[in-house]
Amino acid sequence: GGCGACAVMVFCYQPSTKTILHDSANACLLPVCQLQGAAVTTVEGIGKTRVHPVQERIAKAHGSLCGFYTPGMVMSMYTLLRNKPHPTMEDITEALGGNLCRCTGYRPIIDGCKTFNVFVGIHDIDCVFQEIPPQLFDQEDLLPLDPTQDLIFPQNSYGNDPVGRPIMHRSAISQATGEAVYCDDIPKTDGELHLVLVTSTRPHAKILDIDISEALQVPGVVDVITSKDIPGKKFRTFMYVSVPQVSCMGHMVCAVVADTRKQAKRGAAVVKIGNEDLPGPVFTVEKAIEKQSFFLPQRMIERGNVDEAFDKVDHIYEGEIRLGGQEHFYMETQIMVVVPSGEGAQSLFLLSTPNLLSCHVKRVGGAFGGKVTNVCHRLHHFCGCMEVGFMNDGRIMAADLHYYANSGNTTDESLLVIEKILLHLDNAYNMPNLRGRSVACKTNLPSNTAFRGFGNMINDVAMKLGCNAEEHIREINMYKEVSLTHYKFEFDPKNLLWSPWDECKEKSDYGSRRKSIAQFNQQNRWKKRGMATIPIKYGIAFSGGFLIQAASLVHIHKDGSVLVSHGGTEMGQGIHTKMQQSCTSPPLIHITETNTSAGPNTCPSAASFGTDANDMAVKVQYCLGSSQLVNSAFFQKISLSATGYYRGHDLHMDWEKQEGQPYAYYTYGARCSKVEVDCLTGDYRTVRTDIVMDIGRSINPSVDISQIEGAFIQGLGLYNMEFSPSGVLYTRGPSQYKIPAGVCDQPLTSTVVRKECSGIGEPVLFMGSFVFFVIKDVVAAACVEAGMVGPFTLDSPATPERTCLASNTF
Repeated sequence: GGCGACAVMVFCYQPSTKTILHDSANACLLPVCQLQGAAVTTVEGIGKTRVHPVQERIAKAHGSLCGFYTPGMVMSMYTLLRNKPHPTMEDITEALGGNLCRCTGYRPIIDGCKTFNVFVGIHDIDCVFQEIPPQLFDQEDLLPLDPTQDLIFPQNSYGNDPVGRPIMHRSAISQATGEAVYCDDIPKTDGELHLVLVTSTRPHAKILDIDISEALQVPGVVDVITSKDIPGKKFRTFMYVSVPQVSCMGHMVCAVVADTRKQAKRGAAVVKIGNEDLPGPVFTVEKAIEKQSFFLPQRMIERGNVDEAFDKVDHIYEGEIRLGGQEHFYMETQIMVVVPSGEGAQSLFLLSTPNLLSCHVKRVGGAFGGKVTNVCHRLHHFCGCMEVGFMNDGRIMAADLHYYANSGNTTDESLLVIEKILLHLDNAYNMPNLRGRSVACKTNLPSNTAFRGFGNMINDVAMKLGCNAEEHIREINMYKEVSLTHYKFEFDPKNLLWSPWDECKEKSDYGSRRKSIAQFNQQNRWKKRGMATIPIKYGIAFSGGFLIQAASLVHIHKDGSVLVSHGGTEMGQGIHTKMQQSCTSPPLIHITETNTSAGPNTCPSAASFGTDANDMAVKVQYCLGSSQLVNSAFFQKISLSATGYYRGHDLHMDWEKQEGQPYAYYTYGARCSKVEVDCLTGDYRTVRTDIVMDIGRSINPSVDISQIEGAFIQGLGLYNMEFSPSGVLYTRGPSQYKIPAGVCDQPLTSTVVRKECSGIGEPVLFMGSFVFFVIKDVVAAACVEAGMVGPFTLDSPATPERTCLASNTF
């Protein structure tokens, strides 16, 4: 009931005032018995004859990506308009305050809704009489005109090229009107059964017996399934009780199958599991280190001579880095519908070989890495130890870092995650002597996995030297010329890394704002402001080279229309829209749902590389008005179907030699944030955020900007808000787990997309850490006023409690 995705409008007549009262309500929390004498309008009801302006404007403002949350946004805004046809921005903010979104970052939604705002400020109106720049171009950049030559303009110019245009998400209208079909919207079929899992309530225990007799007596319960009922070899044995032992709370024990979901839940509730607790459960990284409870292999990478470099530096600082985990919190939970079909339906599931299965995916309501696995996971908890050696001028000459990831009870994607940590140790900084080690810890928590995606060292060095991190420490340590990374991969950062950095500082007016912040902090004791500008260099693609491939299937029909199928999954990132734009004639091209019959052996849409790979496989050259040519080919018995295949980069990483090329390319960017913190309570407010991302030539800038802002808001929650105690399944829904509600606290965001398409999902998530570093900057100012100078401990997420305690206000 805390996400607002199921919001409806309830209206009833008030006899006392002789008026009709309209209220927005969450359908999942509203008992039917309370609706006596009231009428309910759903998102389908407001657009019966045509698309309602609210639905249209949110869609055209690119405010609908995965779309699972969109109906709730539409109904909240529609209810406001029924009560107040000309709302103010305060009214809009209040109306949308109970609606959550994990995809867009809220700004496009607000842009669509504020078109109903009656008030337009003077700052929102462009000046008619603008000063014309004295020189719009440099004459030296133009080729001289030769009077003996004529200018030739090709007939097929790029004027109508859909690539690079801010085309609306192809499903945005259907998502805003409630017509988009998700798995849970599929009508029930005859004989359909529902399955509910029975999970362990013990973190580390031996199962003595499972009593299912009472569950079988529940009306509607058909059967109780255990691992014994599944023949053959189990590919992932941790998903079932193949041995009489559970290793975490929530470990699957058996499953109850019933006619309805309610009946299945009732049956699951009465299954009795006899347990015997085993000694020594492990929940924390510290306990795992003590018991040496690790998954293998462990990874290490080193360049230079770290030990020798420590003997030559002016200062050495040792500290710890901690990062809390995070729920993926996609609006649509894991769900699937299995439909036996054909004469071999009974044997289809018993054999369960891929050639007998056809998996169809139209769209999913968000994923962010969580749906690439079979079980619900979360992002790892991390703990790191660092030793840094640096000179008096701020140059970091040596660094030794050791990271521990709380992987839970299985490896899952953890080994890939610890490799990713080591490959991104340097971020944008060139450290001549660097050593990193990472370990995946085995604990009795539910298994953790990858999320769409640290800089702490830089801040601590700056505090130790008593100087500004951006102006002194970051710039002096950033890559400048053609360089080798610590895994011996050569790249040139000169224009790609420094250009976003310089532009971000210019756009954010860094110099003057830094001075105003210093003045504000001198005049205020209990409220402080801070600012931070941080660069990013992020590798894109799978480090496992075999995953860099994609295939597509293209059918051309006799009327000239084209049907395209590819292996990417639509989860809000607009991959179907971009694939359609990659073709030269989008109106005549339809992208069908992803299915394994048309595209087998697909690779995951992950690592911010799904669009890159599938776009290369889907490229179709098609000309308007070529139906005659198609018919001619048909009558000449020429095949009108073709397959496309993309064999990507041969990426590799040799961990024995500690060298390789694990990424296809890097995405570069920079971000500047300004934050105000109440030191007495720890509450913070993001005043302004400027983001500059060099993402190449974007296929669809509007979708990419929404993705950038959405990833930033996710990162904001990861590093500053979303906190869950270890060892307990405490966060079971939006009523207990809080993500950023950006509609209420949306910062003034200036997103600059620079002009080949690059991955953006994972890199921008890291930018959420920038607010964490700004909060650390604010806490440092409060500590100085309290008489404490130097590095201090502030673990992530920087919750209000942690921020308040670190500020030393008591």
